[in-house]
Amino acid sequence: MTSEVQQKIDALGRRLGRSVVLNDPDIRLVLASEHFGDEDPVRVRAMLHRDAGGGPIGYLLSHGITQWTRAGRVPASAEHELLSRLVVPVRRHGELLGFLVVIDADESLSDDDVALVEQLAQDAAGLIVAERHAQDERARAQEQHLTAWLGTDAGERSAAERALTDRGVLPLPRHLRVLVLEPVGLAGGVEDDQVDLALRHALEAAPRAGRESVLHAVAGRRGILVLASPVEIDDAAAEARADALMADLDAFAAGRFGARVGVGAEVLDPDRAWTSYRQAVLACRAVPALGAGRTARWDQLGPLGLLLRIPPDELDETAVPPAIGQLEAADPHGRLLETLEVFLDRGGSGSAAAERLHVHRTTLYYRLDRIREITGLDLDDGRVRLELHLGLLVRRLLAAG
Repeated sequence: MTSEVQQKIDALGRRLGRSVVLNDPDIRLVLASEHFGDEDPVRVRAMLHRDAGGGPIGYLLSHGITQWTRAGRVPASAEHELLSRLVVPVRRHGELLGFLVVIDADESLSDDDVALVEQLAQDAAGLIVAERHAQDERARAQEQHLTAWLGTDAGERSAAERALTDRGVLPLPRHLRVLVLEPVGLAGGVEDDQVDLALRHALEAAPRAGRESVLHAVAGRRGILVLASPVEIDDAAAEARADALMADLDAFAAGRFGARVGVGAEVLDPDRAWTSYRQAVLACRAVPALGAGRTARWDQLGPLGLLLRIPPDELDETAVPPAIGQLEAADPHGRLLETLEVFLDRGGSGSAAAERLHVHRTTLYYRLDRIREITGLDLDDGRVRLELHLGLLVRRLLAAG
């Protein structure tokens, strides 16, 4: 298939005197004709790296090209150093197989020229479809095996491990760490296929370091990145990967939605990779509650890691102790609740809490006495402290949605 389509692309390129490119549905370069001096920086990058970059791809997608059924033009973008393009979807029975793209900076392609590109798209579709389906089937099967290998069912993990071993994916280096990437702020107009494209692009663009191995999959609206290395994958390295994932997705999404990342702990046995994945999922859920950026590591969660295991529909206002509501009513500015949370976070240490709150210890003890007076609770009782501490965390989760 590839050689025959390449011949057709080369012939059309020579006839038009312009370069002709075939991209896959994720807008990654598959085949290209020779150039005729019409390339722009985006095309050069795509030729060198097989990837045009998240920003330009997001710009193309923002024009709805994945929904097109016939040829159309995408205008130039100075921001992305992209010249105007003729884009022709390659479809077979409605299924999007890719795009034929011809740079048309001055929009001088005639109707006859456009018809030739559309004819090539039609001819190529029949040749692509069989091979594409076979490749997709293999890729889907590997994704299913990978997600099963990271699942909680021991039997399914064992079967998936055998399948991944047969495919040459396993074994992996000793040090493993899993990151989970999730889109946020999705508006009603954002299609599922655009979210899927953004996740896949970010995962596939993830850089590799040294002898590191990288596995990835998309499960629903969740991207999964497995890092495996012969050396330690420390927090700084993991967070740098998280930043890179979000930066790529941000560029791809072009403001239509955002992202957050959860980072699991490092494990030293591939058979325990599923625990790092589970931790990464929970850390991702914790991001809004932590309120400290768009990334959360498992080791930052503390008791939140336990509360997040409770089904979301079980966490409602009835899980918040009445004493917390009493404090909210008595102090609308929230000073007493803040004092209580800091005091409990510091293990009941008055000096540490006062330092964190930037108040004198006399002020701290006055506030604690007010809390005792309002609630009637003994803050020296460990069980009371535990209940209040968990209740404050539940309140934070509810506020974060």
